Amino acid sequence: SIEKEYQSSFVKSLRKVGPSLCLATRIGPMHTAAAYTNLTSLLLEKRQSLVGKSILLFSYGSGAASTMYRLKARGLPVTNWDKHAELDGRTYHSAAAFDALSERYASTWGKFGWTAAVEDEQPGGAYYLTECDTLGRRAYRLVKHPDMHLQGPLSIAIEDSRLSKEERALTKEG
Repeated sequence: SIEKEYQSSFVKSLRKVGPSLCLATRIGPMHTAAAYTNLTSLLLEKRQSLVGKSILLFSYGSGAASTMYRLKARGLPVTNWDKHAELDGRTYHSAAAFDALSERYASTWGKFGWTAAVEDEQPGGAYYLTECDTLGRRAYRLVKHPDMHLQGPLSIAIEDSRLSKEERALTKEG
């Protein structure tokens, strides 16, 4: 019957793509990050069995900018393999706190010349945005983690030759 065929197809599909959805089911909608989060999930779930195999990655990108590429797994990345425990350790906030955080985010969206206001301690092992200067250049701060070996600080500079005379004057003021 059609229903049995559908169920059989669904089960086969779930066996193939299910491992790539483990993180997404715990995180929720991600849009832009979905393809890479699903790749991470696949690596976490299948690990060594992926080495030597090809992985097809497709990002829909709203249709106009979709991308598909094939990756060859030559080895495994160095990572914290227990992402589920990491997600379970997240800090939960009330709806009011989330609204306030969203408001702060919206107040800096597309704007230059601001410094990040951080109220809570940030987890180690990552770079965090600290400021966006008047030209839109961003500065980051490394929060170290005892088990990770990241290099820092990270700062992306724009060469002066690309800047107009007015922009160069602004960088000297700041």
